[in-house]
Amino acid sequence: MYSIDSENTFNDMERLIKRIKKIREGERIPIMMVGNKSDLEDDRMVSQQEANEKAKRLQVKNIETSAKTNRNIENCIEQVLTMALKYLGKLGGKQAGKSSDNNDDTGVCDCLFNICSLV
Repeated sequence: MYSIDSENTFNDMERLIKRIKKIREGERIPIMMVGNKSDLEDDRMVSQQEANEKAKRLQVKNIETSAKTNRNIENCIEQVLTMALKYLGKLGGKQAGKSSDNNDDTGVCDCLFNICSLV
């Protein structure tokens, strides 16, 4: 997530995406850039075009939201959950609710199912 009124958060977000991709090398994990504070149009420092171009270059999705006006919040949540559920479905033989590093039975799918039922 980055703030449309801050180039620093926009640049930090790119570094974070690159770091995630490096850590998860070889996997095509779903990532969404979320530009928040879209209600601050007069203070905008990151254009929609610039964000869309960066999202395309980084091969991630992009959406702008405003927590203040509730603009695109529900749409963003639905898109993130859809991406996560599709990704979990593609894990194939791996058990989606368990980490390969430990035997933690936290149940990622159960968590996503509970969130989906709230939306």
